[in-house]
Amino acid sequence: AWALWIEDYDTGDSQKHHEASITQSLFGKALPFLGSAGELQPLEHLSWILRREPALTPAIAKYLINLGATGQSARTSVRRALDELVAEPSFSMWQQMWLAEVAGGIVRSKNRPLYDWLRSCVESAHPPLAATASAAIGRLRIQEPELLARALDRVGPVWRDLVMWGLAALDADKAEEFADDKLDRILIAGASGMRRR
Repeated sequence: AWALWIEDYDTGDSQKHHEASITQSLFGKALPFLGSAGELQPLEHLSWILRREPALTPAIAKYLINLGATGQSARTSVRRALDELVAEPSFSMWQQMWLAEVAGGIVRSKNRPLYDWLRSCVESAHPPLAATASAAIGRLRIQEPELLARALDRVGPVWRDLVMWGLAALDADKAEEFADDKLDRILIAGASGMRRR
């Protein structure tokens, strides 16, 4: 599917474009399996794929998560790729939300540009991205409870629960200070239970 997609994408005739759309669909379905199989070749081309085919972003996210689950060496490669991707200004907020979601699912290592990017998103990105980055910070246990607490009001009521969950994953007592209702307390209890595992 990878080879066919690359071949079909670069042609100019309309018949080939129709075939390319079919191949794109197959490639999107193949990406998670390529990740599970530990296939590193798509990793080198992620920026190009994301820029040319934004619709493949969820499949790429699944590819990265599955690839990261295959072992330490693969996780290192995924982190390196994410460091490079988040440095690019060319992705939409929607794509950046997917990247933040992937970041939260990869076991934390030493401080990385990726983690600085997540902090920056919490501080100043649009509410959907700020909330997704907050949840990633919580999952990674990057100790930034004050940063997440400041984001609670900034993201507004629609995204507040995701930030609250991230804060609770880091510091249940701090999250309790900002709990407004029963849902907040359920989120805190759930995140606290996850933290103890």
